[in-house]
Amino acid sequence: MALSKLISVAMEVGVAGSADMGATITDGTTTFLGVVTSILNFVTTNPLLVILLVGGTFVPLGIGLFKKLKKASK
Repeated sequence: MALSKLISVAMEVGVAGSADMGATITDGTTTFLGVVTSILNFVTTNPLLVILLVGGTFVPLGIGLFKKLKKASK
């Protein structure tokens, strides 16, 4: 439901013109952040998805940062 609202808000930007553009952008951003929050809540309540999130994003970032720091110290 939130995704369909996001799409409709995006379509309104072209129709509304400059008069309501600020309100439309704010509403679209709020809707988008709501969708992102829902996804993060879903991921963090599922232990398997948390492991995949940590293992697939944070561990490689940490390894890359450690390699860059090690290389910079030489």
